[in-house]
Amino acid sequence: MNKKQVFINYIPEDRVVAEQIRDWLTAEGIVCAMLTEVDSLEAHFRVVAQVEDTIEAKGALVVVLSKAALKSCWLISNAQYSCELAARRPVLVVYQIEDLPQDHPLALYYAQAAVIHASKKVADPSTRLVNTCLLYTSPSPRDRTRSRMPSSA
Repeated sequence: MNKKQVFINYIPEDRVVAEQIRDWLTAEGIVCAMLTEVDSLEAHFRVVAQVEDTIEAKGALVVVLSKAALKSCWLISNAQYSCELAARRPVLVVYQIEDLPQDHPLALYYAQAAVIHASKKVADPSTRLVNTCLLYTSPSPRDRTRSRMPSSA
């Protein structure tokens, strides 16, 4: 059986949150990849390759979204590219760490996303994040080749 995997997409300022997410997911057996440095064009090519590998393996992309992250063209383009690679398959798990304007660039992709608002007073956002990642990286019982979500097969 293939291991469940996600790629955590974040900006350096949100690294502590990304590491916390990685810890939550790895504790549940989900393989996590995350960027380590983004200070060169070569590093960005490695990130794109990791995103492609994750989507090809029927994984998901976790986006740590903050006001500062919305200014990162790399973060936004990685998320958009993931949605394009996945076609209609839900692939984005957006972990929103603060309130954001409703018309931000990733809002267009929310049809392929689960949005978890860490800034809202909800019970244990880590459980919601883990459960969503487990769902988004699980094969569909109906058709493993076309879809992973039971409602979309």
